[in-house]
Amino acid sequence: LKNVDDIVLPGSNVTFRFFVYNQGNAAVEGYEIIDYLPEELIFNANGNPGWAIDADGNLIFTQTEKIFPLAMQTFELTLQVAKGTQPGSIVNFAEIAKMVYQGKNEFRDFDSEPDKNPENNVGGEPEGLTDDMINSNARAAMRDDDNHDPAIIHIQNFDLSLVKRTTKNIVEAGEIITFEIEVFNQGI
Repeated sequence: LKNVDDIVLPGSNVTFRFFVYNQGNAAVEGYEIIDYLPEELIFNANGNPGWAIDADGNLIFTQTEKIFPLAMQTFELTLQVAKGTQPGSIVNFAEIAKMVYQGKNEFRDFDSEPDKNPENNVGGEPEGLTDDMINSNARAAMRDDDNHDPAIIHIQNFDLSLVKRTTKNIVEAGEIITFEIEVFNQGI
């Protein structure tokens, strides 16, 4: 999971790009991705074909196209940063929730467990060594469930202020007055 724009402003859109790899030796007939939608991000179904909101407020993408061995598929999700979001970082996690193989939904991945539980995954530290790691598992020396990954965005705000000054406080009618104007960006 990658975000296209690293630094964004409240009210703007941010696009997340998903890369799904089949590291196995059998074609997977389809899969489901769950994106654990952070509360600061807003989903618009019209701009995100194939995505839907589940009963828990998470986003679900169902892929019915086969992914063959050693192949990769890419797709995107565009969300809006809520207008009142304060400066800081937002981490968006996603994972493979299920896979279909030979018509069965309970198919197991070799090195990770597809599910809809954001609490049972190891690794995937945002901007860390296990971020975007696809050649690991929960049993490796550097542990990472490769079916689960974060993307981080950094929210910046601007806060403009203005100071207007003159060097003369008392003037006569018709006199030209010079003003000095300073604009400051006090945002983060």
